[in-house]
Amino acid sequence: MARHVTVVHVNGLVSTPRRNARHLAVVTVSDDSGIGGYLRRAIRSAGRQHEESREQFTAGRTVNRLPADEHGRAKIVCRRHADKRAVMLSEEGVPPCFDGENRDCQGCLEDIREGVIETW
Repeated sequence: MARHVTVVHVNGLVSTPRRNARHLAVVTVSDDSGIGGYLRRAIRSAGRQHEESREQFTAGRTVNRLPADEHGRAKIVCRRHADKRAVMLSEEGVPPCFDGENRDCQGCLEDIREGVIETW
């Protein structure tokens, strides 16, 4: 049974083995047991955690940039009803008045996430 071998270099590049090359680790890719499986699972997990953290950071940064009243509610202008509102945004930056089927609400949510929503 032939095994496919992947080499992880010191600088993080991945390639096939070469003669006289300096390698940090040789990882067997054909099975999920041992060090190869462990490294693959650890790298995938780290990638997922990084993506989740990046999304949370972006959402938190956008929500925190909006002007707020004394109760911590974001002061936005509602596109659908064209009025000023002070609303508590969810952790994802969604106002409680959001209607997923309304185009104005969808545009409002996009603007909140991008930090370009009209405020007062």
